[in-house]
Amino acid sequence: MALDFGQLVVFRPSLLLGKHKGRPLESIGQKAFKLISPLVSESLSLHPISAKRVASAMAMSAHDIYHRSKYRTEPQIKHIDIIENKQMLAMTRVKK
Repeated sequence: MALDFGQLVVFRPSLLLGKHKGRPLESIGQKAFKLISPLVSESLSLHPISAKRVASAMAMSAHDIYHRSKYRTEPQIKHIDIIENKQMLAMTRVKK
């Protein structure tokens, strides 16, 4: 807020799936979660999430912020949004 941004969005993913060079414990964790992932509901905050889904959630959030500010006539109220893992999973869920 000291940098005078109108809005700050913090993304808090759970175990981030993807390649992690030089991080053997994360690789082990990913392999373990791949085995149990089908048994863990996405509604739980500990469900792992791919880096691609986190990036998609970030892009969606930036798009929404841009369009809200583009048509806003009143002064912008500064605030912070925290987007948890569960919200990112819901935002990027593929509809069947």
